[in-house]
Amino acid sequence: RGRGGGGGGGGLKTYTIRGKDGDGRGQSVPPEVLAAMRARLGLGPGAGGINDRDRDRIARDVFRPSHILPTMTVEEAGEMEYRELMERTARQAANAKAAAEEEAKLTEDEREARELARTRAFDEFKDDNPWGSGNSKLRPCS
Repeated sequence: RGRGGGGGGGGLKTYTIRGKDGDGRGQSVPPEVLAAMRARLGLGPGAGGINDRDRDRIARDVFRPSHILPTMTVEEAGEMEYRELMERTARQAANAKAAAEEEAKLTEDEREARELARTRAFDEFKDDNPWGSGNSKLRPCS
């Protein structure tokens, strides 16, 4: 196991490795292990420590949020919804205008025939689906 060493220099801590027999004598870390650790951290050979660019990169990687960050602001989302609302309103107005024009072209007999067909269709629906014949298992309170 390693033991924290080094005085208070504010820099990187150094560690010593105990011997296998547990005698407590410190052994130095082999240079090849130190080189592998520096390569793993992205520090080049001869770099005395972590520079500001490396420190920023490591901090950015360590303190990354665990959730997905939003891709747009609240204002952008509101503008997008407003645009969609305006498009939907324009489509509904165009559909209502086309329906009114079609209704205006019909004669009185055609209007009566259309209303009679609509009434008959609803009566057939009511005959096929009497009141209370719905999903009787859907009772949230019982």
